[in-house]
Parts: sequence; structure tokens; C-alpha cells
Amino acid sequence: MNCQLILYDTDVIVDENILESNCLYYRINTEKLAYQELSNIIDEMIPYCLRPMNISKILFRNLTNTNSQNLTFEELRVSNVSTQELLAWSAPIDLVEKYQVYLNDIDLSLSNELFYNCTPPWFGLQCQYSFAFSEDMAIADVVENEFNIKTSYLESTGILIQQLPCYTHIKCDRGGTFLCLDWREVCNGRIDCIDEGLDEAFCFDMELNECEENEYRCHNGLCIPEEFWENGFGDADCLDRSDEFADVLYPNSCFQDPAFRCEEHSCRTNWHDFPCGDGQCVQKFDECHNGRHLLLIQSISNQGYLSDKCLIAMMCLTQLIKEIRGTVCETLFRNYFIYEFIKHCDPIFQFPIIPVHSNHIRFLYENISLKSDSNLLIIPDYVCYDEQLCDCLNSTFFYENLTCINSSELYLTTSISGHIWIDMILSIESYFRSCINHRIFFNKMNKYENQTLLLYQCNNSSKLISKHRIFDENIDCCMSDDENDKLSCQPTSKHRIKCINESKCLSSLHTHDDCPFTENQLEKKISFSKICDGSDEFLFKDLNGKIHTDESQCNYWPCNNMYSQCDGFWTCPNGKDEENCFQTGCQSETYACISPYNYSLICLSSQRVNDGIDDCLGAMDELRSCRRLYPSEKNPKRFRCQNSSLCLSSMELCNNIRTCPLGEDEDFCDKNRFMCQQISNFNRTIIEDILCRSIDNEKNRIIHFSIHTSSNYPQSETNTINEIIQLKQEKSHIQKHIRSEKISYSLSWYCNRGLTLRLRSEYENNERICMCPPSYYGDLCQYQNERVSLTLGLVRAERRNVYVIVIMLIDEEETINSYNQYEYIASQSCGVKLNRYLLFSKRPKNMSKNYSIRIDAYEKHSITYRGSWHLSIHFLFLPVNRISALLYMPFERTPILYNCFPTCINGECVQYLNKNYLFCRCFSGWSGIQCDTKLNNCQRCSSDSICIGSINDRSICVCPTMKFGPRCLLTSVCPKNACQNNGQCIPADISVSDSHYSCICSDHYYGPKCEYRKGQLDIYLENLNIPSFLSAFFLTISNESEPQLTIMIQKLTLFQRRVTFRISIPYNLVIVELNRKYYLAVIQSIPNLDLSTSINPSQECLSIEILFNSTLMAMSRFQRIKFYHIPCQTNHDLNCFMDKFYLCLCTKDRHANCVEFNYDKNLQCSSKHYCANGAQCLQDHPTCPSAIIC
Repeated sequence: MNCQLILYDTDVIVDENILESNCLYYRINTEKLAYQELSNIIDEMIPYCLRPMNISKILFRNLTNTNSQNLTFEELRVSNVSTQELLAWSAPIDLVEKYQVYLNDIDLSLSNELFYNCTPPWFGLQCQYSFAFSEDMAIADVVENEFNIKTSYLESTGILIQQLPCYTHIKCDRGGTFLCLDWREVCNGRIDCIDEGLDEAFCFDMELNECEENEYRCHNGLCIPEEFWENGFGDADCLDRSDEFADVLYPNSCFQDPAFRCEEHSCRTNWHDFPCGDGQCVQKFDECHNGRHLLLIQSISNQGYLSDKCLIAMMCLTQLIKEIRGTVCETLFRNYFIYEFIKHCDPIFQFPIIPVHSNHIRFLYENISLKSDSNLLIIPDYVCYDEQLCDCLNSTFFYENLTCINSSELYLTTSISGHIWIDMILSIESYFRSCINHRIFFNKMNKYENQTLLLYQCNNSSKLISKHRIFDENIDCCMSDDENDKLSCQPTSKHRIKCINESKCLSSLHTHDDCPFTENQLEKKISFSKICDGSDEFLFKDLNGKIHTDESQCNYWPCNNMYSQCDGFWTCPNGKDEENCFQTGCQSETYACISPYNYSLICLSSQRVNDGIDDCLGAMDELRSCRRLYPSEKNPKRFRCQNSSLCLSSMELCNNIRTCPLGEDEDFCDKNRFMCQQISNFNRTIIEDILCRSIDNEKNRIIHFSIHTSSNYPQSETNTINEIIQLKQEKSHIQKHIRSEKISYSLSWYCNRGLTLRLRSEYENNERICMCPPSYYGDLCQYQNERVSLTLGLVRAERRNVYVIVIMLIDEEETINSYNQYEYIASQSCGVKLNRYLLFSKRPKNMSKNYSIRIDAYEKHSITYRGSWHLSIHFLFLPVNRISALLYMPFERTPILYNCFPTCINGECVQYLNKNYLFCRCFSGWSGIQCDTKLNNCQRCSSDSICIGSINDRSICVCPTMKFGPRCLLTSVCPKNACQNNGQCIPADISVSDSHYSCICSDHYYGPKCEYRKGQLDIYLENLNIPSFLSAFFLTISNESEPQLTIMIQKLTLFQRRVTFRISIPYNLVIVELNRKYYLAVIQSIPNLDLSTSINPSQECLSIEILFNSTLMAMSRFQRIKFYHIPCQTNHDLNCFMDKFYLCLCTKDRHANCVEFNYDKNLQCSSKHYCANGAQCLQDHPTCPSAIIC
């Protein structure tokens, strides 16, 4: 096991501008199979560093370490100690590079530099650090262990964390002693800072933001690449998570998860919008794992001018606490002391003394002591607000410069959560959401009123909202006119979903239930196995606009087919599809089931099955209703309770729990046992066997496309199977050596979201200090950092290239604030998503500067510059600038231009790849807008690297192949014969990589070491014209999912009749396209590694236009598909046929068996510059093609 703990940035000078040092890099790498053996990868890097308020206090204290052996550089040299050995001993990278300089030059000034040989678990320049809870572990295990042992507040004894993280770069009074601002509360649509409301002061600018045509607009106005919208690859990319399906639940374990998916997201605006501070989002006053909800409760318990007993009574009435100031709330209610306590309240008083919502909405109570119903005491008499902000509400009276409305008009007692205080707050937030958010809005009215194309003005109000907020499940206007569904299709967002037969379009915040059928479902290809199966699942329109279902017009559909047989449901009226599935003792055309009266076996006449009358126990003769309510379940719910719509699974029968209202799920059981859970049915009675099989047969139903009723082609000549080895499909970081025991609540949260270190002391009790991730800083990681959290998608060009990607946060003077480097080996992945942090060089950031992100790409082997991208940071007032971009690697170097102004002095003029901006790219050793500033510390970089800038007086070096380290002074060499079968070995940066090298394989091999041979398919073209190129569609068939499609293309020579494909995944079906015709090349139930086949005119999959007459072709495609069995029944030589959406095979039973088949998939190249002279460019995959042809 690799237990190295290699520190970075230890060579720090005494400078108050240095904000971090002594960093360990934690890497999260997640893979998901995408194309052949290649995966989509999410690569996340989190540097844990010392980021205290006063860095010199920790770094430059006097420390005498007498416990560890120390050696001078000269002593190391004499002992032939190499830099690789020092790294293996967890020496800091700066020290190792300094030692390499000494070995290179024998610099006498370095001969007495000391290396401390640390004894685990200690590490660091002077062995001064060790982890408090994780000994002798690699950094990945340390992080996972520290987060795993965090105890939820809900499991604790009620002690709150000593200081939860705060965002302090905005002046903010939250109205409580302890509750502070969380960065997620900035621009969340309501004022949380009750003093000046600075958390919402500039946010309306985001309402005016529009995205590019190829982008998706997040609900808060930010933009992400369209390709990232609901792409299922990774996590949400919108800051507010609005690119996720609305039905997706928030991660509930964020308190134990340090990754982007938790740390770099705010809460949705329409549900669970109280941020716990770590990525968990709950309803206001609901419980947070880290206990932040308690601070919210504390904030409303401020006494102000209230008497002690009045405050105690009101807090107990909220039911948010059990005890206050030594008074147990339960005793107040049990002994009716509550009425004695409320007598101490003023005739008119405000509670709580701070606003309950935004910074102006307050509860007012009048003559509370005269009320008799204790359940209604907490309901305020009036709700007061700022009349200018809520200009369309009708007031009742005025109180201390506030306008008030009688609470009876607000329906505050509406039950939402079942907790009266929480329900009142939710009602208030919903009701007053229509108010203008901030008074600063009125100062900019002239600016906003001209934006009629982008903004919508609410009826009877001066409030303006983005047109994208129309019909989004949030009432933003007091007349609710923004939620008028007749306006919902007006916004020009192509990402809205239109409902069928309704004039409304859903926003991303709607759930799928908000309209029963959408145009997306209308257009979606119907799964062939679901057609005419007795359960309505799809709607479609005919050419006259009439709505049909997938169960109408099934006269030409064989009810006894491969997908309906033995699934426990009678698809055929006479039950032919369930005959001979298992022995019941009942004759043909009768249905074996259990009598609901005496629990005996009965053989029901076929006429009484599916007739709408329950004749069997569990309504097993009327399965349609349960199938409609629960169409697809892992444990199908098919037992329907008597006189009820409640359906149960077999797991809920005979489990000693009476679930049905009348208890029949238990009454028929001989013994109280989980009878249907038995692996064997040996001891079941015939009654139990019939009931369990009737339910469980559906689990074995063939749902996905299968070829088990088709004949193999070509016929196999041998029974010897040489199967393709399939690599593991998904990989994520595996936890190792994780502690299972929990430690104390307060200790596990000592560093909040950071790592707890022991700092060696001369005394026995070692001091605890914290290593913070980029999101936090402070002695306890108690402050939230301003930052850029960047997600980059990388799409490769040449698959055998290795790139260095340099990401820099710069200002308008090209000063680098922070940077990141990533080595991109194109052949090892399909798509790559990088999650990276960029920090500003000052805390707080300089709001007068123009910050942006520049990304440079270099070819690793020769450090040749390829091109640059520019990403703008539009809303600098946000604490976290969440930015996503998709970068296409250029096939060739960006051309040099000569029209930069001002001119480039020591650089070259180039244009950004994604924008029409020109800039000066500086030569190595130079910087500045004109490349006129010489970098003084570039001599620190190795001579074979390039120096592209500096930060904190440290050079930024880009290393060539075989070099690594901040200064590119260290060498990484591949072991002998590391890559098999002539694979190319790429040495890795062994200080941050789990592997010391990577392999780029030839076209014939794959695997981590190129150890696996790809399968070979030879296709011979018989009696066919030779095309210029040929496409092959490989389908991999599984019982667990729909077929996986892999497309490969190949260019042909003039007389080439044999085509060879090499493929690394198992496949069952191959369709070949040439000259716009399609041929069945392979059907194999068990995949072979090597195969030879041929195609000829008899193997053509004819177009449905040839097979069907004009009457059938005039039907809508969903009507027409009901007739697809006819071609197989009437044409016995037909092997297959096609339409625009399906490929259909003719089975041995002469039934059609169809699968969704996107033969017209866009094969256009992502790059416009690959082919010369206007030739068409084709590639077989959008992000990781195996072939590109012109």
C-alpha cells in the first residue's frame, strides 16, 4: 500500500500575502464506461493546506526535533540515496527537488541542508505533523477516514460544534449571537442580513443574464454547456442544482462527503432551501447533521425587550425546543403554567424580536393572555411588512413604521409539515415571495424598465422578474400571474418541456408528475416489449390529433410472444401466454388462483380473468390495476388488498405484519413466515406456490431486448468459445482501512470540513491544528473562502496524444492569482470532467479588478503550445463563482497572428479558441499583457521545461515527458516492459498518482498494461458494390439494461471486399451500413472473441417503406408499429427490416422483435478543421472516436 504523505508548498518565505502552505493533494477519480473499453472520468483534486489567519505563527515557530534521525544532503549523497527514495519516505517535494539540485551541481551551499527521516505517523519538513485520527495512511484514506468518523448531531448528546463555518466577507447581522451567513445564502432570493441586506444587493443583475445558444440557463441565471444538462455524467453543474431532474433528492450524507457534489452547490429555491453549510439542504428548522439548525433556533430566542417568562412561553409554544433557561416546556403545558407565563407578555409585542423572513416581515401578537386555546397561542395576530417592497398587498393597520395585515387572511394554519411553527414560516415565505427583494431595486428602475424582452412585470406591482421565472412552481407575483400556464411557453428556452394536449411548458424545477405526459414522452421511442402488454404506459397522437395508447389497436399483435410468456400476467384472453409455465393442476384456458373465502385452490374460467371483478385472493385475476399503479418495481407489487387500491409485494405477505386493512395478507398463511422469500420452493404448499409464482414470475419477465428466439448468424462451426474480456465498467475511489468506530462529536468536528493534525510540541500534549480544503480557511477552517469552482469537460483530438492543461485565474493585468495543471492522456478515457479550485490572491478579493480564467494546452512530449481558452467571471459579487465549460482539443496548433494591439514584445499574437479575442502568449520566461516583463525566478525551472509565469515568488513550470515536480527537476522512468504488446509507456508524477506510469496501447490491444487483445471481426462483402466507407453498429445485449450501441467506421479502398474491425467489448448483434443500405452481419447469443462473417443482398434489412402499402405508411409511426409482425409472418425469407426508429429481427416463431436503433446518429466531427478542401468529416463517437475519416 502506498502510504506516502508528500507535502507541497513547504518552501515558503515570510510574507503576509502567503495564504496557504504545506499542502497535501487529495484526488477523487470516478469512472463510468462510455465507449468500448474507455470510460468517462470525473477527476477532482482537493488540496488540503494550512490556511490559518496568521501563517507565520505556525510555520516559523522554533521547533527542536530530537526524536527523528536527520541527515545532511552530503550524507544522503554519500549513502547513494536517490530522490525516489526520499519521496518513498514522504519527504516534502520542495526538499526533494532541492536535493536533486544538489546532486546535479554539488552546490556546497546546500550540503548542510537537513532531511528529517520521519517515523510514521509523523511527516513534514521536521517531522512536525501527524494526523490525529489516521495513522500510517495515504492521503486518500486519511480524508475518507476523517469524514467517515464524523458523527451526526442527531447521534450526539446535543453538544453543538464550537464554531460552524461562516462567510465573513459581507457585513451581515443574522439577528443571532451565533448564527452567521453561509455563502449559499447570498443571492438565494431572500434577505438574510437584516441590517443592510448586502447578501441580495447586486443579485438582480443575474436576472438579466441570457445564455448562448449552445448553453443551458440555470434557474439563477448562470450558464453551463448544453451538453452538461441532465447528461447523467457526474453531478449537477449549476450552482443551484437546477440542471438536475427536479425529482432528484439532495445528498443526505454531505457531512461525510468533501467532494464538489456537496461543497460547491447551493440549495434549490423551491424545496429544502435552508443550507446546513456543508451541502445538505433542509426545510427551515429541520435538522442538519452538523447542527446548524440549532443556531437558527437560537437566533429567534433573543430576549430583546421581552420579559423572561414571556420569552420562555413563546419559545416553548414554537415546539422547536424542549427546555429553555432551566424550564422544561412539557411541564408548562402539562400543568397549564403556560397561561401564567404569557400574562407577563405586553398587550402588543413582537416575537421573535427579529424578522421571521427577509429583513422586514415580523410577527405581532395582541392580548395573547386573553386567548384560551393553547394550540393557537403561537399564531400571530398580525404579520407586518415594508409596504414599499410589498406594494400590492392590502394592509390592515400600521405599527411602528410597518404595514400590517391580519394573519387570518394568510391561512397560516395550513398543514404542510405537521409542525405549526414550521408551517407558519413556510406559509409566510410563500406568501411574501411576491415582494420586491431589496430597496436598491428602486434605484435602478430606469435601467430595468427598458429590458422588456428579458423581464416580466407582475400585475398590480412594480416588481420585475426574469421571463425564465414564469411558471416555475414559485409564485413570484402577488397576483400569481407569473404561474399562469398560458405564459409558460413564451420564454424562448428550448429546455422547457411541453405537456401534451395542454398549453403549458414545464421548467426545470417542475417534477415529472406536473403533467402526466409530455412531448418528450410523445417523441420518445416506445420499448417494443411494452407494446400491447396489457398496461397503458405511453400516449401518442394519430395524424388527426387523436390520442391513442400503446394498448389500443392490438388486433395484429400476437399476445403470446417472447416478452409476454410466463410473466404471471394473462396478456392473451385465454391465458395461452401462461400455459405450461408451471404445474397447477388446472386445465387449459383456466386460471389457477386462491379463493378469497376459504383460501383453497380454484381454477377460474378464462372469461372471468380481467373482467373487472375480483374473484381471487389478492385480486390476482385483475392484475391490471396494480400494474398500472406500479408499472416497474424491483419487487413487483401485485397483491391487491380487498376493497382497497393498496398493492403489496410478495415480501409483504406472511411477514407477521397485517398490512391490508382487512388483514388478508396474513390470514391465509399456515404459519407466520416470509414464505415468498425462500430460495427453494420445496416446502411451499400448492397455495403458497401459486401465490408466490403469480407475483414473482414478473421478476423474471424479459423486459429488455433479447435475441434468444433468433438463430445465430453465421452458424458456429465449433463449440469452443473464446470470450472477450470485459474490463470493470465503473470505478470509484475505494475506501481502505476506514475506521468503523466513531469518536466524540466535538472532536470529529474540531476542524469543521478540514483535517485535524497534531503539531509536535516540546511538551507532551501536542497541539491540534487544521489543514483546510480550498473552500475554507482559518485556524479551525471556520471561514468560508471566496473562490472559483471550475468544472471543465475535455474532448480529445488525436487519441494518442498527451496534453498538459494549465488553468490560471488571472486579472486584467495578467497577474496569476492561482493555477492548476492536469496531464490529459487522451487514449485512456472517453470524456474527462475536471473539478478544480482557483483561489484569489487576496482575502477578500479585489472587487475593482476584472478576473477571468485562461486555460492553455500544450502537447506533453515536446511542450508544444496548442491553444488557449478564455472564460469570463461575470458575477464577481458571488462568494463562489461556479463555472463550467467544455473544451475541444485542437487538432493542430493555433495559428500565429500579427494584429495584436498593443503589440507582443516577447511573445506571439494568438486568438482564443472559444472567443474572438486576441492576446499575447508570452515566450518562456516572460509575462505581462505585452510580454514585456521578465520573470526573475524562471531559473528555478529545469532547463528542458518552460516557465509560463510566477505566483508568490515561485515559478510556474510546465514539464516535458519523464519529468515532474513543481520545478520539473525530478525524473519518472517507466519500468522495463511496463506496457505489453508494443504499448507506449508514459511516466506519471509519482507524487500525486497511484500508478507510476500509464500505457497508450496499439489499435489491437487494450487494458491497463495493453495485456488484452481486442476481438477481431472480419466481414466479407458478397455481390455488393464497394462503398467509400462502411459503418458497423455493434449491439451488446444484457438482461439488465437496454442494448449498448457501439458504432465503428472504416474507409475502404477501391477493390476491398474484406473489412476488419477490432473491438474491445463483447457484442451480440452487428448491423453494417453501406451505400445507405443496412445488412445483418452477426447474431450471436454468446459473444466470441474472433469471428468471420459475410453480408450479401439476402441479408439486407429492408425499409418498412418497401414492405408496407401506402395505407399503413400514411399512419402515425406509433399506430404503424402495431402491424410490424405481419412482414415476418408473410415473408419467410425476411431476416430483418427497419424504420427510422427501430431495427426488427424476424424470430424463429416468425414474430417481429424490434429494438430502438439510431442509425442516423450524428457522426459529424466535433472539429471543423480536420478535413481539408471542404471534405465531409465523419467520426464514430462524439468525444472519443476510434476512427475519423474524410
